[in-house]
Amino acid sequence: MMDQVSTTAQARASSRSNAYLPHLSSASSQQGLPRNGRAQLKKQAFRVATLNIRTLTGRGRELANLLRRGRVNVASLQETQWKEAKAKELGDGYKLLYNGGPSGQNKVGVINCNELKGKVVDVQRFSD
Repeated sequence: MMDQVSTTAQARASSRSNAYLPHLSSASSQQGLPRNGRAQLKKQAFRVATLNIRTLTGRGRELANLLRRGRVNVASLQETQWKEAKAKELGDGYKLLYNGGPSGQNKVGVINCNELKGKVVDVQRFSD
């Protein structure tokens, strides 16, 4: 007959266990923590506006002042009533990219602030 030998391990909780040794790192993701030498990203406000302006003729400077006072970064415009497809500086660091066609209906535009206008790589205009 076989003798059964039973062994039990005794576990103890101690305040001096290996989890608290200084050479071990914490169980965090290690991303973006200042103590690891990586800087945290700054939060920035990004304001977007949409305007139905009916017509933009002669109102570019007024629109730029409105966007500057509201600290708007990007604005989309409807019903600009312009018949071309171009880009135009409005002032106060804002640039308008707009799309028009042969008639005065369904014309739209996008205005970028000074920080974003240099980041526009390509503009593809299309009309339905």
